[in-house]
Amino acid sequence: MLSFGEFRRELATTLRRVQQPGAQPVFVGTDHKPEAVVMSVARYRELVEAHERREDIAEALASVRAEGLEPSYEDLVLFEEVAAGRMTTRQARRHLLERYRVAPPTGDLDICLIDEPPIPAGVPARPCRVDHQRSEPLHPPIHRHVINLDTAFSQ
Repeated sequence: MLSFGEFRRELATTLRRVQQPGAQPVFVGTDHKPEAVVMSVARYRELVEAHERREDIAEALASVRAEGLEPSYEDLVLFEEVAAGRMTTRQARRHLLERYRVAPPTGDLDICLIDEPPIPAGVPARPCRVDHQRSEPLHPPIHRHVINLDTAFSQ
């Protein structure tokens, strides 16, 4: 820590010293009580960005918790990496998407989520009563696969 007198006398030297890569801030004060800090603009910007990242992460976590959810331990570690500046938000997003992406096994490349519907021979002609079974042929027959007669309720 420098006194104000020392700081005035060594101003040029102090400014060069704080501009060096990895330089620590210089404290200035009286009676061993710091009253001012001198640091490079680059270091100041790093501190402001780190503070903003931490505030953004805290706000995001508060929003998640307000919805009644609790992030997993892995998610909290990931958020801490972003807040500390060791990972960008883009990298964190990619990491999360990779973690939750589920790919089918390589041997099952023909997996489908929906089965092809059965091809009916006819559709109900008109509603008459609940268990009416009379039907008429579909026209044109090329669109028969669109109608599914296996419904949940009796028709």
